[in-house]
Amino acid sequence: MKKKIVALLMAAAMVSVAFTGCGGGDEGGSDAAATEESGGDAAASDLPTELTTDLEGEYDPNPDYYKYTLTEYTIEAAGATFVATVSANEDDTEFEIHCNFYGDEQLVEVEKNGDEYTIVSDKTGFMETDSPGIIEQALGEEWALIQ
Repeated sequence: MKKKIVALLMAAAMVSVAFTGCGGGDEGGSDAAATEESGGDAAASDLPTELTTDLEGEYDPNPDYYKYTLTEYTIEAAGATFVATVSANEDDTEFEIHCNFYGDEQLVEVEKNGDEYTIVSDKTGFMETDSPGIIEQALGEEWALIQ
């Protein structure tokens, strides 16, 4: 992911230098070039940098991911409700769920392929059943860029 961002920034810098060196008449550059120079794409610019929610998560989002949200989830069988910090990659195929459930730190990494979920790691081994539900609920929430 970091290599991809560096490659995009280098490409944008080369385009900017070439365009400026050729005396292109557009002083401000194109929207596409500005987006590339900021390290994102057009869709990324639509995401806020902060969530506008009253929920408070115990854990910060994972900076190795692209975006995050907070979601309040209830495990009916246990009668317990918690706030999960869900971090995701840009195309919603890799997720990290970080929360506190009954006093234990829960950290789950999940991959999504279509409608199929694969648990990559589960710190305590207790979240495998509920992780897909947490992600499905989180996908309906507001997301923000991880800075």
